[in-house]
Amino acid sequence: MDNFTFEVTPASAKKVDSFKVWKGRKANITFLPGSDVQDTISTVERLQSDGIQSIPHIATRSFKDFEMLENYIKRITELGVKDVFVVGGGVDKPLGNLTESLQVLESGLLEKYGIETVGIAAHPEGSPDIKPDVLKEAMEKKLNWALKSKMKCYWCTQLSFDPKTYHNLKPYNELPLHIGMAGPASLPSLIKFATYSGVGNSLNFLTKYTSNAFKLLKHTPADLIEELSVMKEELNIEAVHIYCFGGVKSTVEWAEKVEKGQFKLDDPVGFTVE
Repeated sequence: MDNFTFEVTPASAKKVDSFKVWKGRKANITFLPGSDVQDTISTVERLQSDGIQSIPHIATRSFKDFEMLENYIKRITELGVKDVFVVGGGVDKPLGNLTESLQVLESGLLEKYGIETVGIAAHPEGSPDIKPDVLKEAMEKKLNWALKSKMKCYWCTQLSFDPKTYHNLKPYNELPLHIGMAGPASLPSLIKFATYSGVGNSLNFLTKYTSNAFKLLKHTPADLIEELSVMKEELNIEAVHIYCFGGVKSTVEWAEKVEKGQFKLDDPVGFTVE
């Protein structure tokens, strides 16, 4: 849990009065399908001013062309951004002629504007939008690009509740792995996101094998963290990235307490999930 990152949407960021209490932390900022690019930029500006190291998403299919993409990268780097997360983006129809994240990676724009660290999306359970053979080829191409890049690169995963699924990423573990997991959240919130993201099978694993059914009313990723801890070296796990389905404040408070050893992973959450 050391140096965990957390994820905010422009909408969830508005519910937080100030991020200054978490100064020095890192936060991914989403660029959701159909949203206005300015929403992400404005959130980056706010978090940067509060002392949070922002990691904005570059959702490839939401840019109509390289000109729009370059303008976005230019604006976020002018705000002090050095790290980005590159993803295809879950839109049914691309906005223009940018269709896959490799186009962003190979564009040279990240290097041009001084980006130093690049997170690349990984899917331990596969993707509902991409056929397995196509996904495998894309992962191999992105890995090859990353190994040749002078920037620091890592995989950051989609949500999964089943620790065994992370073995699917072992062929690509020349890059470090950041495990994406849900922080404290209600079961309805997890079901909603799992269905949207195509990880329903993993959610079935959670509900079937949880050691205490009551935990499902207020889920924490305790069991997943415990099981993955013994696979850290084998899978080249470097960090934990937390999705804030229970609310940003509740999630970060919980994660900081776990990080500092103030209570055990399986202790009650101790606060109301938003």
